Amino acid sequence: MRAEAHLAAAIEILSTLFETKQPCDKYLEGYFKANRYAGSKDKRAIRAIIYDIFRNLHKYEYMVQSKAPRDLVFGYLMEQGADETKIAELFSGEKYAPCQLSDDEIKSLANVKDLNLAPLSVMLNLSQWQFDKFNNMFGAKTESELEALNQTASLDVRVNIAKTSVADAQKALSKQGIESELLTLSDVGLRLEQTTQLSQSPSYRYGAVEIQDEAAQVASLLAGAKPKMAIVDYCAGGGGKTLAMAAMMENKGQIYALDIDQARLKAIKPRLIRASYHNVQTHKLGGEKTNQLVYELQNNIDITFVDAPCSGTGTWRRAPDARFNLNEDSLNQLINRQAQILESASKLVKQGGRLIYATCSLFTDENESQIEKFLANNNEFTLLDYADEWQKLIKTDTPKSASTLEHALLLTPNQHQTDGFFVAVMQRKPA
Repeated sequence: MRAEAHLAAAIEILSTLFETKQPCDKYLEGYFKANRYAGSKDKRAIRAIIYDIFRNLHKYEYMVQSKAPRDLVFGYLMEQGADETKIAELFSGEKYAPCQLSDDEIKSLANVKDLNLAPLSVMLNLSQWQFDKFNNMFGAKTESELEALNQTASLDVRVNIAKTSVADAQKALSKQGIESELLTLSDVGLRLEQTTQLSQSPSYRYGAVEIQDEAAQVASLLAGAKPKMAIVDYCAGGGGKTLAMAAMMENKGQIYALDIDQARLKAIKPRLIRASYHNVQTHKLGGEKTNQLVYELQNNIDITFVDAPCSGTGTWRRAPDARFNLNEDSLNQLINRQAQILESASKLVKQGGRLIYATCSLFTDENESQIEKFLANNNEFTLLDYADEWQKLIKTDTPKSASTLEHALLLTPNQHQTDGFFVAVMQRKPA
């Protein structure tokens, strides 16, 4: 495919994504399966255009004064150094190229707005209300935090310590032509080159490693899972933390993976088989049988892990399109839902047991404020110091938290080179 065809494909894809608001990564996966004429280089080129536009969407909108995919591609090309003549050449209307420029488009290209006059929120690719939330949290560090959040994410894997050691996993990957380095925070993970194709790796196919960002690995480690425990992963999703805790339990004990989404729970099962875990049950929340199970588990669980549904602001490096589907109303709905889930999940924890609350968000409303409200209303729970727990559970240096709440952990892309992730480790008072 020529460059012109890449641009035409990008316009087609953006039009669908803007209309349907589907997650970009999932849509692209299906798009490329349906359009097999696109080779690996073509896929990389198209994906690069799409993700660049999402990472600079507000900036390009400001430049061209339009939200139309075709106009946004103009902004992308100008940012890449193309002038009006070059753009006209690419938009030739010839085979596989986008159609020719209209008279109105030619006029608009001659009158793009000066980015030096753009608000800081535009340059950092946020709505003003989103920028204000970050600014309230990070103050003078806001710009550097947001710039880091707009970069490409790392590719991290968690080593299945129930099957192999970190050192042996690293050696095995190297023999497969995949180089890696030890993670700084997690003592059970490795960082690979961002472009690594892991799906055909024997280490991946046979469950020795699982893709998981370092921050999520740390959250799982801080749960303190041990053999013979009873654990509930209350919002299990695709099961990343379920699998991480299962490895720590050495297949002894029981994990109950709960979620409202049956499709996501179903996706856990092949991962469990690949990893050779036998101590996990999956249950869809809301059903009569699950309701009965939850009732029976009350006051009997050693660790209840709540990876709450959230805005996902900490994962915008991986999903830059997600910020444009987040509005204030949806955020407020999430905040209410988080509080309800945390309250319900806490009832499962036995005396002396742990309650872990985590989000992949950087917003105070979803993190520190939730914990402060919960503790104010539930005086039988106390917030443990993450630093103390780190020294007991993780064999790396304890990082400084970015959280404004003492004893809670907040990791950020700028300060820790991970996804943005909040973790609060609470304990129910012993009898």
